[in-house]
Amino acid sequence: MKNFKKSITLVLLIIVQFSFGAEGEKLKINHGPYLQNVSQTGANILFSTEGLVVPGIILFEEGKAERIIKNSNDGLYHVGKGVHNIKISGLKPGTNYGYKAFGIEVLDFGPYKCVFGDTVFTSQCTFTTLDLNKKEVAFTVFCDVHDEPAKIGKCMEKIKVGEQDFIFLNGDIMGYVHEEVQIYESFIDTCVCRFAQNVPFVLYVETMKQGEPVPNT
Repeated sequence: MKNFKKSITLVLLIIVQFSFGAEGEKLKINHGPYLQNVSQTGANILFSTEGLVVPGIILFEEGKAERIIKNSNDGLYHVGKGVHNIKISGLKPGTNYGYKAFGIEVLDFGPYKCVFGDTVFTSQCTFTTLDLNKKEVAFTVFCDVHDEPAKIGKCMEKIKVGEQDFIFLNGDIMGYVHEEVQIYESFIDTCVCRFAQNVPFVLYVETMKQGEPVPNT
């Protein structure tokens, strides 16, 4: 009975959001992490994995104990593969934080048994929450990249990334989206490599409803 209760507890800790990983699928963080929605008191950190994991963030603040953050609903931790979006709240304005993204491998998930494997971590990154008392804001705008991420990389060589509050991707960053991997190859992977682990980007996307005329360019 004791072992049965332990098994039930493990099952209740997990919400399966996506399909299970294929046999032999490797534990790997293949894209990210990158920052989004950084505010005075919160941030979102995104990354993706090839295998099924319990995703999370280890948050570091000077003089404080580290925090382990996992998305959950009603006490049930999220599990999935593909894109993970970890929401961090309760932060202080104008404060520097360190973080590592991680994924705890899920080897087997059943009604009465959950088997965990290894844990994969990213290197430690940093970000700073917004400070509305700052007298100046520094940002860089990119546009008309058109699926050529080398343009972003070349321009970033001339920018002091540590002085930027955010990077604005202002339209025509991509062309027609035909598969998910294109999003990473077109700009996200380059942004992660150059700045997005530490400085958030804002992506402008224009959408049209079916039947609407194409705007003049």
